[in-house]
Amino acid sequence: MKKYLLSLLIVAGMLIITCGEEPPEKFYEGTPEDSVAIYALLDSFPELLETIDGFIAIFAAVDQAAIVWTVNDSFFKGDSTTVKQRVDSCALALSDSSRFTDLWFARDTTCTVYLRDTFTVIDSVHYSETHTGYYFYPSGDTTTILDTVMINQTPGYRAKTITGEGERLIFFEPIREQEIDMETGDTIWVIQEPMQWVLKRISYGRYYYPDRGVELPGIVNVVLQAGDEDPDTIFSSSDVDTFPGHAMNRLRSIDSLLTYAAGETLEIDVSIGAPDDGDSVSVFASCNGDTRVELGDGSGEIVLSGSGIVNLYIEMLYNEAYYYVTPDRGYIARVWLIPINIGGAQ
Repeated sequence: MKKYLLSLLIVAGMLIITCGEEPPEKFYEGTPEDSVAIYALLDSFPELLETIDGFIAIFAAVDQAAIVWTVNDSFFKGDSTTVKQRVDSCALALSDSSRFTDLWFARDTTCTVYLRDTFTVIDSVHYSETHTGYYFYPSGDTTTILDTVMINQTPGYRAKTITGEGERLIFFEPIREQEIDMETGDTIWVIQEPMQWVLKRISYGRYYYPDRGVELPGIVNVVLQAGDEDPDTIFSSSDVDTFPGHAMNRLRSIDSLLTYAAGETLEIDVSIGAPDDGDSVSVFASCNGDTRVELGDGSGEIVLSGSGIVNLYIEMLYNEAYYYVTPDRGYIARVWLIPINIGGAQ
């Protein structure tokens, strides 16, 4: 009985304490009308939804180093054969793609749209020669020895199907008007009625082959320079919410995208996240769906094309995917989609 009375007192006390308090702010969940309005806005900005113009079936030249053989080429136990090829050009052709569009409404009455893409791509290469290395274990030894290498200088083509994924974000918020709080005199921003959504910021896009679960060094930053102008640097990430520069993990106002002139030659310098001997990765650039160009040692230039907001792609590919035929080392690449604003012709 005492326990029962004590429970009643506790409940009554809680009711007294909470009585008169305002209920907590309700989490804004969005309405069907909000979703319709936001999807309509997305449809009015088709250039921001474009993520497949980086796949170009035209073969781009690749300057790969001569084939060498090291102890790391012995992948099998016992006698084994390793086949390498020297690739001199490559192409990427889109086979299929799918997109999951996710709308996330926040307490502050904003909406972030996630564009999550999955790509199926045909990676085609042209090789100038192939080398077949034969390894064996000497009697009583545990270390493989390269016995002979057969060189075939007959050129040819190979292709493999690869899958990649990634995402970019688009940020919306309703139009707000300034009002004066009659109680405090402070200036506040109040949502205009009826509610009208507007596109405010977008993110850059990062894509992974085969997927983001593979932990390998990626791109640290990309430096872009047009003519005598000061260079622009895009960083991999920034943890500072008020970071004023360009970072792949930060939303950016569409009015403050990097802007260049049509037909301008853009110099590109790509910094990789690990020391590179020049042979482990190949770096490519493409703009607005035009032909890919290789950036030798991560540096080179590309002529910009298009008008308005277009995509500049930076691709970093691990060359093992090209060198090895047997065993197949897979296809590992990192791709940055950088939206830029192309102004008038020079």
